[in-house]
Amino acid sequence: MPKKRPVRSALSDPVPATASELLRIDARKDQLSPAQQAFNRLTLQVEQSRAALQRWEQFAQQLHERVGDEMVPLNAALLAAKRELIVLIDALLSPPPVGVSITKRRRAGLAAYLIMLIDAVLAHGPDGAIEDIHDRHSSLTLAARRDIDAKIELELAEQMVRDSLGEDYVAFDHGAKTAEEFLRQVDATVTEERAERERARDARRAKRARRDRKDQPTAADAGAQAAQAASQSVRDIYRKLVSSLHPDRESDPDERERKTGLMMRINGAYQSGDLLTLLSLQMEVEQIDAASIARLPEERLRHYNEVLRQQLRTLNAEIEAQIERLQQQADSGGGRPPREPQAFDRLFTDSMRAARQSLRYLVETLQSLQQPELRKRMLDEIAEAMGALESAEDEEFRAAMAAGFLDEVDPFADDAPTPTRRRSKQRRR
Repeated sequence: MPKKRPVRSALSDPVPATASELLRIDARKDQLSPAQQAFNRLTLQVEQSRAALQRWEQFAQQLHERVGDEMVPLNAALLAAKRELIVLIDALLSPPPVGVSITKRRRAGLAAYLIMLIDAVLAHGPDGAIEDIHDRHSSLTLAARRDIDAKIELELAEQMVRDSLGEDYVAFDHGAKTAEEFLRQVDATVTEERAERERARDARRAKRARRDRKDQPTAADAGAQAAQAASQSVRDIYRKLVSSLHPDRESDPDERERKTGLMMRINGAYQSGDLLTLLSLQMEVEQIDAASIARLPEERLRHYNEVLRQQLRTLNAEIEAQIERLQQQADSGGGRPPREPQAFDRLFTDSMRAARQSLRYLVETLQSLQQPELRKRMLDEIAEAMGALESAEDEEFRAAMAAGFLDEVDPFADDAPTPTRRRSKQRRR
């Protein structure tokens, strides 16, 4: 009978030291030089930012998988249900089947709801059959609506530019037909003006530099020299690691394989300017220890600190880019966007729950309009909701009411027009 392996207590297991702990210069704070204090602080910050970036990347991958597994099929089902409901309402309106009573009030509400559904479907792209249904039931053709919308958007864009940049940027002969085209023209003008100002400023600086130039190095020269020295410090570490770990110099197959793995890590760290990993590798192969870090000359430590600052800036920029991409996906037009993976996950989960609820409402509406005993009540509920929406005077209230009626959900992708919750509850009674 095989012996059972002893169970180790989690409390007694040694916790592996992190890179910042291994490299930390230990001493009382008042005994550390400013460069040593900065080194301790920067190694910890780099490690924390690197861990944060890894969490964001893992979450982004998980979210990508959830989008494919949950959101894509759900949005496809929502779109299919909307199209089916549009076709059904079209059949009820033109002309209604025998035995179906469509009063003037019901017809107006049903037509308004139909147009809202059509707008939601056409937001996904052109659809000739749906566009034909729109033109049969709207006082304005879709082409006319688009022309009016384009004109309004252009006027709003002109007013925005006029308020922010001045009347000179809104030329009467700009010739743009759409807001997008107009804003591109304005952006090109602003960019050219900015470039012209920068050229003039550079010319003035060059002239002043020629007039004031002296033999001592400028601040820019000193900065370039510091950057070069910092880069050289990283290169020195890389060369020391390569010289002792290159696998081609190893005859033992197992050792060659181990060193090949180490070389991959070394090359990756060097190419990305990852000083923290390079120093950790030096410690791993016993080229350095904590005492040797503490004995580093101040100048060399300052070079290390500059590399760590750059590494920290790069990591934080990557984190912000990752968050910004997710925020753009999750932006539902209001509220403060999340800044933690857990908050994004909750938002996505809540959106999927609401979208599934929306799909249920669409299906219930379809079923109710298809069943004679439920059709009249559903027609009255739609007319009542659309009438309340139309009569609301306050724009913000109307927008909020429309969102409630349409159940606008799923900020990661699709907004789903559906019957209201109140109607669904009434129907169940």
